[in-house]
Amino acid sequence: MAAHVPVRTAGVAVAITVGDRMYLDRDVQQALRAANLSHLLAISGLHMGLLTSLVFFLTRALFSCLPYLILNRPIKKIAALMSIGAGAAYLMLSGASVATKRAYIMAFTIFAAVLLERRGLTLQALAIAAILVLLLRPEALLGPGFQMSFSATGLLIIVFNAMNQLTWVSRWPGAATYLIGSVVLAMVAGLATAPIAVAHFNLLPHYGVLAKVIAVPIMGLWSCPLRFWPQHWPHLAGRHWGFGA
Repeated sequence: MAAHVPVRTAGVAVAITVGDRMYLDRDVQQALRAANLSHLLAISGLHMGLLTSLVFFLTRALFSCLPYLILNRPIKKIAALMSIGAGAAYLMLSGASVATKRAYIMAFTIFAAVLLERRGLTLQALAIAAILVLLLRPEALLGPGFQMSFSATGLLIIVFNAMNQLTWVSRWPGAATYLIGSVVLAMVAGLATAPIAVAHFNLLPHYGVLAKVIAVPIMGLWSCPLRFWPQHWPHLAGRHWGFGA
């Protein structure tokens, strides 16, 4: 990436692919902090969720094409095992930061629930992740990575679980649900992380909600999925589309 992508773009590309911020331009870091978007460069729930979900659904889809497997093997559980393995490999590749560990432990808990034929409760998965991360790295409790990751995730789980209990929300059109959900996500995540950003970086995000509404769908639908096809990434994302510039 550093050899084939412009320097400014390569820093973002490397950061969201393997979690290495060594090539990241200082001005880009300051701009992301001002917009409350620094978390997009941390390999966490968005990245791990996309990867493990992609592996899970593609594995189920491919195995479903074979009648023998459908009739004789638990393809859903096999897909869950494949997702756990893919997530573990990505955890090691990305350097196993606090946010990535949190995301993987939560994903592992959800897929373990699939293996045990039980319901995966997300808030309990978050609690398990917090306990395990602190057992491995107790000092992480005082760092911005741990505080932002767990506070934002916990508040999002609580808010969206409450929204799911509202029957009138289910009657919204799909586009309205997506738009309002994006706005709520941005507001809740910003509310959870803004005080931590002020405490650690002496910086109050100026337009975090608007930036998240625009940036998060781009990351989820375009930028992150491109990382799973690295042989095409520099050409498509770096040169043609100017990603990260």
